[in-house]
Amino acid sequence: MWERLYAYNISGAGGLVVSEVESGRVVYSRPTRQSSAVAFSADGQQIAFAEVIGAPVTIVDIASGQDVIALPGHTGQLAFAQFNAAGTRLATIGRDSSAFIWDTSTGVSLLRLGLDTSGPEPSAAFTADGARLVTSAGNGGLLLWQLSPLGEWLTLPGDCFCGFAFSPDGDLLAVGDLESVRVLTADTGQPVITLTSASAGPTQYPRSEPVFSPDGTLVAALKNGTTVVVWDVATGQERLNLDGHTDVVFGLAMSPDGQRLATIAYDLTARLWDLTTGAAVYTLTDVYTSPGPLEIGGQPIDIAFSPDGAKLVTVGGTSVKVWDAATGDELVSLQLLPPELLAYTVAFSPDGNHLAVGMRFGRGSGVWDAVSGERLFELVGHTASVLAIAYSHDGRQIATSSLDGTIRLWDADTGVPQITLQGIANYLAFSPDDTRLAAQGSDGILRFYALRLEELLAIATSRLTRWWSPEECRQYLHVEACPARP
Repeated sequence: MWERLYAYNISGAGGLVVSEVESGRVVYSRPTRQSSAVAFSADGQQIAFAEVIGAPVTIVDIASGQDVIALPGHTGQLAFAQFNAAGTRLATIGRDSSAFIWDTSTGVSLLRLGLDTSGPEPSAAFTADGARLVTSAGNGGLLLWQLSPLGEWLTLPGDCFCGFAFSPDGDLLAVGDLESVRVLTADTGQPVITLTSASAGPTQYPRSEPVFSPDGTLVAALKNGTTVVVWDVATGQERLNLDGHTDVVFGLAMSPDGQRLATIAYDLTARLWDLTTGAAVYTLTDVYTSPGPLEIGGQPIDIAFSPDGAKLVTVGGTSVKVWDAATGDELVSLQLLPPELLAYTVAFSPDGNHLAVGMRFGRGSGVWDAVSGERLFELVGHTASVLAIAYSHDGRQIATSSLDGTIRLWDADTGVPQITLQGIANYLAFSPDDTRLAAQGSDGILRFYALRLEELLAIATSRLTRWWSPEECRQYLHVEACPARP
């Protein structure tokens, strides 16, 4: 019945205007700079549109005029939008050759589809049960997409590249934002609890990822630049405020026994904290060196515990050092090749024997012996700085992300490249079972990539409207011969 009540007009000049059909009374208006597709929910209570090309799709409650949720993802003009009958899903198609299926309650992107949108106006329609979507775009004709099961990867929106962490059991995610830490379920992205601090507030450098304690009961994260806050996950109670650094803290690491927290900051020091008392155990100096002016705020620095908790490694500029975690004594200093390059990020192998180091410009990134400091092999392939590096929990793979726009997986024993994914991530982490790789970039969006071939094949096959071509099998499945058609 709502079609008889409301009508809309949207243009770059006049903006979005929603009015009653019979009386002509304007019930909602909003300035826009470009025209946009518009969709009403089935009950007529909400409307979805984009204010400008590349802006998030906004869902608005018409009666109150309040924004309900923003859906970032499209980089081109919003060409089509439609709610499903229940109002729980929104399909959007942009002139950026993509379509999204959104969860309207959480803002989570459940599925992204590649479409040719260069031709006439695209359109789409949900089936009555909401399990499938029919699209019409470009020269592709009508395509029927299976929407269940959803997601080759889960995509979670965010407002900054503030980092994330899996809980040790893999059930939860802690995701940082500018003023809090959100704890979510790892399989669906549903909210569990939001951790806020009395001392919290926007920081100029929202870059230190949250970390869980080994038993999953505590989360620590950077707040207000130089302060680290520790929360109880179950209650949201603030346990500790760790103050002492005189410049921005950039990296955190939790000891494997959950008794200590290590921090590294732009004051050129690293500190070890007692999580029972909140006292600083010791301070490490000379953890950051550079052949030229220090790039404070722009030069990534990093810190990590060895899996047995006996060692700490710090990365800063031309310095990569391994320390005795109990005493703070320096054990070994890695010889970087070439020495004028800067180290950005580091990770211990699960057995504690090796260190993977990501370097500026990508050159020199590789794996070192954690005891002798000898470089074992180089990771060759990135053409720009490596921002994040991580070992899989089984020790078989290394993941790296670079400003060259790629995320790469390598054989951890040989450095042979295995898979290349498109994207830039400031933070990377394998799920505890190593079946997913999570990545968060500067847009704040957290993406989960399926890593197992059999899972990729099952997911992709459920969505195919035709069978694979040989080129697609090589590009997406990383096999020379396509699997047999079922």
